[in-house]
Amino acid sequence: MGDRILYAYVCCCCRDRHWAAYSRKVRLARGCLARRFKRHLKGDGPLEEKRFPSAKIAFRQKGRLAIGTILSLICLILISRDVQFAEVKGVLVRTNYLFLALAVAIAIVNYMALAIRWGLLFYPHHMPHLRGLFSAFMVAQLANTVLPVRLSPVIRAYWVSEAENISKAFVFSTIVFEKILDGLTFLPMLGLLLIFVPLPHWLWFSELSAGIIWIALFLWLLLMAHYRDRVLDLLAKAVRLFPILNRLGVSQGVYSTLNSLDVWRETDKSFQLWGWSIVVWGIPALLNYCTMLALHIPAPFIAALVLLVVLQAGIRIPSSMGNIGVFHYLCVLALSLFSVDRTAAVSYSIILHLLNFLPQSLLGLVYLWQGSCGIRGRLSWVLNSSISDPEEKPTNAG
Repeated sequence: MGDRILYAYVCCCCRDRHWAAYSRKVRLARGCLARRFKRHLKGDGPLEEKRFPSAKIAFRQKGRLAIGTILSLICLILISRDVQFAEVKGVLVRTNYLFLALAVAIAIVNYMALAIRWGLLFYPHHMPHLRGLFSAFMVAQLANTVLPVRLSPVIRAYWVSEAENISKAFVFSTIVFEKILDGLTFLPMLGLLLIFVPLPHWLWFSELSAGIIWIALFLWLLLMAHYRDRVLDLLAKAVRLFPILNRLGVSQGVYSTLNSLDVWRETDKSFQLWGWSIVVWGIPALLNYCTMLALHIPAPFIAALVLLVVLQAGIRIPSSMGNIGVFHYLCVLALSLFSVDRTAAVSYSIILHLLNFLPQSLLGLVYLWQGSCGIRGRLSWVLNSSISDPEEKPTNAG
């Protein structure tokens, strides 16, 4: 039932003189719904003219999509200049399918390694199944491919939370720590590349700035983990002074976040996390190099590392669905540093894009189909809330 229809229904029920015949729980639920929707509505005009605050978010998302689409078209135009697509077809025909099959296997193994590392972040409070974590990555990658906005962290958090019955705040905290680990592991690799390859100034400066932020966040998390008891005492005092924090779920969210930091108190688990972080950065570089071998591109292994750095920096650039255009342009740009033929570089970008999106998306469809109706329904509600204009939601979105 749509938001406005439900609001009108609640108001009508509350004005009904027979409403006292209903149970106290039903009356409280209706009153809560009425107050909830009144808070969302703005102005004093007719109900049909009132707007929801999240309309601004939808407007920004549509603006980002428009900018991303324009950038993708520009990138496609840039890489198609001076390129004969008959030659691109010839390069693709000469593909070594043995190395291509190996690249497909590496692409899947990469996500298995990511799932193993993610599972370590749940220690010692939860032991989620590896299959559930892997399926969350696949469904999130499917969403990144077909949706106009990147919602991978949100989808992973909801998927694992519903499948494993774990607090969403706890799951989302593990995803944040995972991103911090990625950023900290990325810094040494960038420093190593700067010794051997003259990277563009804008690239290493932007990544160095991001690295400083990752280090600051990691140190803050370590302090939170070390002084966990003091933080909980301060939280308890804040809840006593402001009880609304408890009703809003802030105290539960902070408690779940602090619980997710307990893994850093275990030395062996910390070393395992750093080891797997190195592995999950090395596997994509191996994938890049294996794809070069499949297309007979004579480039050194360090070119695969440079490509990995450039693509990582390109994640922040708005683009169309599936990162089409921007991904291909960044591949051509990175390979040009090693004097790779433009036609071969375009062919390489097409194959690598497929390897990064197609197998994962197909597996995501399988896992999404196998998932329970409850998980699919709640995930659909999350996606509608995140990417749709509230005025255009289907009537059953609420």
